[in-house]
Amino acid sequence: MVSSNDVRDNYAQEGSAYPGGGIVIATVGASGDDPGSPAPVGNAILLNELSGNTPYDIFADGTGSSNTVSGNTCGTTDIGGC
Repeated sequence: MVSSNDVRDNYAQEGSAYPGGGIVIATVGASGDDPGSPAPVGNAILLNELSGNTPYDIFADGTGSSNTVSGNTCGTTDIGGC
């Protein structure tokens, strides 16, 4: 569970396979460098304050299941939950 954090002014590193920024829910190695990594399952991202993260405050790569994102205060996300 990631809850009640203040996540501000983070950005994806140049050359990174993840278009992250703030909080990222992704399969490690999704870029192909570790194809045996498990998908994210059962994560809860709740009640966090996020701003100024580039390109997203919250990003998910679409892998995994039963991940909950809700009650967060943020401006940019590709999955909702703000």
